[in-house]
Amino acid sequence: GVTKEEAQQMAKKIVPSEKRAWVHIFQVGEVMRRLNCRIMTPKFSGLAALCLALFMLMVNGALAQTDITDKVRRNTPLNQTIQNFCDSYCQGNQREGHLTSVVLQPIGGDRYRGSLIADLRNWQEMDEPLNVTVFDWTVRIRAEGILDATTCTAVIDSLTVDNDIYGVFSDLLDEHKGQKHTVPNCKRILP
Repeated sequence: GVTKEEAQQMAKKIVPSEKRAWVHIFQVGEVMRRLNCRIMTPKFSGLAALCLALFMLMVNGALAQTDITDKVRRNTPLNQTIQNFCDSYCQGNQREGHLTSVVLQPIGGDRYRGSLIADLRNWQEMDEPLNVTVFDWTVRIRAEGILDATTCTAVIDSLTVDNDIYGVFSDLLDEHKGQKHTVPNCKRILP
């Protein structure tokens, strides 16, 4: 294991003096256990030092994500756009589309890494001669990218579509990768 003194010395090297009150040996050890970091030698291994650095970034908020789903629903037409898209492309008489989540993580320079999840439910009910569900499946879309808050421009760099049984949505959405999209009044949705 690592002695208390060695852990304190490592923390002093990484953590600014004004933040040291946050660092307690038991906190570092707990986070390292959660991150599955094991120290195999009496000295800090490279992996342990990396885990400690990640912990310090979390303490400073650099890795913190903020859920802005409610702000996006209230201040943008995105949820309605998803519903309109589903009305056009989803299958069934009970189809529905909605925004599931949006999170932003500051990455510096008034830029944010964002992740958006939307669900498109394909659902057909039949009343006669029996009340029966003909089909019911949900396609989940996850888009990730960068939002530049100074220009309110987002660039999608990753787009995944899960449970797209017929490949319809994957083909429709694939063209959006790498494109710039304007986010009107993006300052209203920032954390």
